[in-house]
Amino acid sequence: MKIKLNKTFIILFSLFVVMYTNAYAEDIEMTSDNGLEWNQVKKTITATTNATITRGEMTLKSDKIVAYYRTPTSKVKTKGTVGGDMEIYLIKAEGNVVITSPKEKVNADIIEYDLDKSILSSRPINKPISMTVQDAEVIANGRIDYFELENYAIVNNAQVKHSGRILSADVMVLTFENDTNKNNTGLGLETITATGNLHISDGEDILKGEKAEYNNKTGIATIDGDVELSQSGGSKLKGGKVEYNMNTGIAKMDPNSEYGKVIGIFKSPDKKKN
Repeated sequence: MKIKLNKTFIILFSLFVVMYTNAYAEDIEMTSDNGLEWNQVKKTITATTNATITRGEMTLKSDKIVAYYRTPTSKVKTKGTVGGDMEIYLIKAEGNVVITSPKEKVNADIIEYDLDKSILSSRPINKPISMTVQDAEVIANGRIDYFELENYAIVNNAQVKHSGRILSADVMVLTFENDTNKNNTGLGLETITATGNLHISDGEDILKGEKAEYNNKTGIATIDGDVELSQSGGSKLKGGKVEYNMNTGIAKMDPNSEYGKVIGIFKSPDKKKN
């Protein structure tokens, strides 16, 4: 059975809906300029036209939002009525999705939010996904899975812009530290593990390799696998592993296993002809 809830009923309806996770439960407000459709058979609530969900300090806006709910048997009052408690366990949004909170901002075409596992998944269709946290911008041409409780994200075909540096790779795992004790600024980038077609640039130096571990606190990046460090002037270092302190500009390179040595190519400045 489908019930169309008009605008005057939206605010009343939002008071009875509970968004559920294993860690906590919190009231959710769901609104739309075109009313809400409540499907009691599929157990969905659909919002279109300026669809919005708010929970605490988190706001999700999209062209279309579908919330999937269940009715706990221990809490059932009258089955199928608005007065019965509802646990929303999954949210799907499609079209111009924007999620904002003190921790992050996400722009995507499609997202799925699994509230039982606290996992936010997004994938691009027409444009790359962008995710902005306290001190980093993440742009992905592939899928992003953000694990809210553990404070980390898996990003595919990604680029991270941070502190004037650009890091790109096929797959990245980003960990964050919860920085709420510092003026409630939310998540701060802690580490990056990147694999596949690695490319790091800080404006002058470019590092290439197959795998990297970057620590934001120390500013040190450790890169493995046919490493190449190039400078804007044309000089290069080639080896098997490098520890590069991006704060000091000091790089320590280990030999390549194939050649058993580090190769340095240093370009001399062109002399001007008289």
